[in-house]
Parts: sequence; C-alpha cells; structure tokens
Amino acid sequence: MKKSIAFSTLCLSLVTALMPALAQGSDSKSEIKTEVKSEKSCKAGGHHRGGHKKGSRLESLNLTEAQKTKMTELKTSLKASISPKREELKNHRKALGDLLTSDKIDRSAVQSEQDKINALSNDLANSMLGFRIDFNETLTTEQRQKMKEMRASWGGKKHGRGHHERST
Repeated sequence: MKKSIAFSTLCLSLVTALMPALAQGSDSKSEIKTEVKSEKSCKAGGHHRGGHKKGSRLESLNLTEAQKTKMTELKTSLKASISPKREELKNHRKALGDLLTSDKIDRSAVQSEQDKINALSNDLANSMLGFRIDFNETLTTEQRQKMKEMRASWGGKKHGRGHHERST
C-alpha cells in the first residue's frame, strides 16, 4: 500500500512537472527544461519533499521528443477524463456534508451519496492507474529502471507525508 502511494505520488509529481513544459508544445529541449524549472520552484526555496527538485528527476530520464509528445497526449487525456469527475466528486461530498448536518438525517440518502462518492473515487483511481500504466509503457526499459532507482533513493517512511519534515 505504501509503495502504491509513493508511486502515485511520483506519477502525480511527474505529471505536474511535465504539464507546463508539455502544454507549451515546445520543440526545443532547452525551452522544456526552462519551463519545468520555472514552474516547479517552491516558495520555500524550490525544493520538493526530501530536498529533491522535480525537474531533475525528469531530466535524468532523458526523454525523447516522441516520448514528450506521448506524455503530452497522456496528460491531456487524463486531465479531460478526471476534471469532470473531480468536480462531481466535490459536489457529492458537499451534498453528503449537507445531509449529515440536516435537522433529520436520512440514512438511505446519506448512504446513496456515499455510494456515489465511492464510485467516483474508484473511477478516478482507475483513471490514474491507466495513466501510470501508459506512462510507464512510454518509457524504455532503462528509463523504467532509472525510475525504480529514483523511487528507492527517496526511501524513508515519511516520503509523501507533508511538505516539510518537522524536527522534534
């Protein structure tokens, strides 16, 4: 489960890092690197969790132009697929909250809303999984191995559990 969460976080990070560069449709590798670097900077010094910069992960994969194009298509398709579902999910969660705070709680209505939320959450998870599969199929064997090594180097139980680690 933790590995799945870490991998999901990786994929979302990659999508987020790729979005600005790929949305521009740039043909120049240097323009893509510049776009990624400018968009990835964090207000607290440009670092991602664990001190790694997002762009450096993508750059280390040495994606070809064809791979970048494919990633653009995947990202566009994913965004088109999940945006309406996220909005619908948000509306159902609000409706559930309203039902739970009403004067008289209707159990069947509450359960019905929760069933809708569960179905949408499942659809979103399946869409993300499809993206992860397609993303990884786009990579070469060597690039997948590099991704595996990068994930292993992130290690630690605290990865993905907040923006900055707190000292105790």
